[in-house]
This record gives sequence, C-alpha cells and structure tokens, in this order.
Amino acid sequence: MQTTGHCGFALGVGRRALDAVTELAQTKKRGYKGTMSLVADRGSFQRFLGESELRLRAARALVLEIIEEAWGFASQGITPPIALQAMMRALATFSTENGDITYRHFDSVAGQLCIALTCYKNASGILMRPLSIIW
Repeated sequence: MQTTGHCGFALGVGRRALDAVTELAQTKKRGYKGTMSLVADRGSFQRFLGESELRLRAARALVLEIIEEAWGFASQGITPPIALQAMMRALATFSTENGDITYRHFDSVAGQLCIALTCYKNASGILMRPLSIIW
C-alpha cells in the first residue's frame, strides 16, 4: 500500500504550489508601466488556476476511489487483483504528473515564488525515481 503515501505526497506538493501561487497572485503585478495589473486578475492565470484545481481534485477523487477498493480486499486479508494493483501503480504516476503539471503551470507566472519553491522541482524529480522501480 505504498501507493497511498506516494499519491498523497505528490498531490500535496501540487496543492501546496497551487495555494502558494494563489496567495502570491493577490499582490504580484505584471504588465507595462501604466497598465500593470494583478496576476490574479489576468484571464490566463485564472484559466490555469481553474484547470489546476480541477486536475488536483479529480486526481484525489480517483486515488480515494481506487485505494478504497483495494482496502476492501486488504482488510479481508485478500491480495487485491492484479488489475487493481496495476491501477494503484498507475495512480502513483498519475498523481505525480498532476502535481508536477500544477507546479509547472505557474512556473513562469510566479517568478520569485518559484525560486523559493525549488523544493517542488526537486520533489518532482525525486518522485519520478521510485516509479521506475515499481514498473
């Protein structure tokens, strides 16, 4: 059941990046002199914010559904079927990709925040390594 921890961490990284960039967007301005506007007011930012929110929520819902199904087997002392085990391994990859996509959407928008959040870049790299062992 290592998948549960991996998925939680990967989606948590994405959630933390999303929360941090949302907070920053309330004060950070972009544009040219005279036309500076808050990043939070820009349509492109709002699009990525909404898409990222939906990605993370959808990934979390899928993780909860599959893990709950696997727990049903495990709590009875039954090894989950191979297809379900494969789905659980795929969830680890899916969660990592969604956490990483969320971070990368805002990589150029956040500027100094992304420098401060270097751990997320490092975390996504670290997350990829164990997956090669699983597959």
